Amino acid sequence: MSEFLEIPSPCIGTCVIDEESELCLGCNRTVDEIALWGDLTPSEAVLMMEVVHTRTLLLWEDWEAREDPTLQ
Repeated sequence: MSEFLEIPSPCIGTCVIDEESELCLGCNRTVDEIALWGDLTPSEAVLMMEVVHTRTLLLWEDWEAREDPTLQ
């Protein structure tokens, strides 16, 4: 018997691609990563989630390091 493991998508429904970073402002994935999501194996999806999580942490560190961080 085989088990099917579905990894929840990191999509939060805020699908806007930032022109400068080329990342989705909602999930911090690239367009290519978004397109690939449905075809990934569970282990590949977990790896992508780790990459996206690390990317998000680095983006926050960069934002917090700014002298006057604002949302605009």
